[in-house]
Amino acid sequence: MKYQQSQFARKNMKIGAELNNAIRIGVLIIAVSLLFVIIILRLIQLQIVESKKYSEMAKNQHFGAIELPARRGEILVRDTHSGELSKLATNTTLDLLYIDPFVADDKITIAKELAPLLFDQADYKICLEKPDDCQYNVIDEDSLGRFMTTQPVWDLGITDEIQTKVDKPQFKSYTAMADEVAANILRKISKLEVDFFILKRDVDTDLMAEVINERLPGVFVDPKRFMIYADPTLIPETRLTEVATRLSKFLGETPTELEGQLSRRKVRYVFLKNKLDPEVSRHIRELDLRGVVLLPEHWRFYPENSLAANVVGFLNRDNIGQYGVEGYFNVELEGKKGTIYAESDPFGRQITVGESKIVNAVDGDTIVLTIDRIVQKKVEDVLKEAVERFRADNGQVIIMDPFTGAVIAMANYPS
Repeated sequence: MKYQQSQFARKNMKIGAELNNAIRIGVLIIAVSLLFVIIILRLIQLQIVESKKYSEMAKNQHFGAIELPARRGEILVRDTHSGELSKLATNTTLDLLYIDPFVADDKITIAKELAPLLFDQADYKICLEKPDDCQYNVIDEDSLGRFMTTQPVWDLGITDEIQTKVDKPQFKSYTAMADEVAANILRKISKLEVDFFILKRDVDTDLMAEVINERLPGVFVDPKRFMIYADPTLIPETRLTEVATRLSKFLGETPTELEGQLSRRKVRYVFLKNKLDPEVSRHIRELDLRGVVLLPEHWRFYPENSLAANVVGFLNRDNIGQYGVEGYFNVELEGKKGTIYAESDPFGRQITVGESKIVNAVDGDTIVLTIDRIVQKKVEDVLKEAVERFRADNGQVIIMDPFTGAVIAMANYPS
């Protein structure tokens, strides 16, 4: 009897095991089937429903666009004595100097070599005679030697220029001031992380007040330069999303964009100076220092300085004409930018033998004014003398050709 019971139990156990295996196999088949269905649906979505979208993305990755800048047109006036045309506004190319600290392996040599080039005897003379106009303000208490042998204290308020307070520069020699400039350069290029990032320029006082009231860590305002900036090293990682979200309502950018700007990252760009003298650029190139980069920049140049300044106008930070001829004829002067559409490899490099399309840039128009250079210069001198003699607030003179209505001279003082 006991033997029959044990036999029956073993039989039941065998049936149960087979049933469990069947259930497992059934669940596995269902799971694989669902996975297969999901893959099929995803393929349908990618290849049929969203095929146009991904085809466009692939095309954009395969083809890169390079912008071709248009040369801004010149503004000319005629010199009636010589009959030649003179340039009131033209273009020039000058270099911007920056350092890539990640690549620069000998920062001390870089600081020593660049200091006398960026701060020469002419700059030193200006600092002695007119401290307020000193192009490179320097740190009073630090020298290059002292900086190299002590623990550096990072200046978290670093700006686009090398500038701190000058304390009685007339008592310092050129060598001492150049040494301090070298120390300041070394301090800037020795930073490991970005600690200054401009979030918005040209902001009004109301917006700055609202940002201050938010009391966001690592976010600051500069009332003198009307800008909002951040120090990513002072923003806790746990509050990064919160800071970006709260800041987005003031800056008009998405939280995702701001989060990228506020994230901690290595320094790859340290600005030192722009509009370098061509001779200084040549010397820097000859030094061939690793991590030192010269970037050509196009600048608007006014050879006659302030002559007819009120007539010519000027360009803003975005190279858009403001006031005068520069502003009124901005579209005609700026021309049209060109583009090179070319195939690129997986690393983003152009494939020169591949398919490409070039849209040539169209340079801006050159404008010749009816202003007479000689008459304009004389009128400005006479007007300045008259305003100063009679202690007037300002003055204005317009001289026109009575037969054609052409403006021969137009001057304001102050201009």
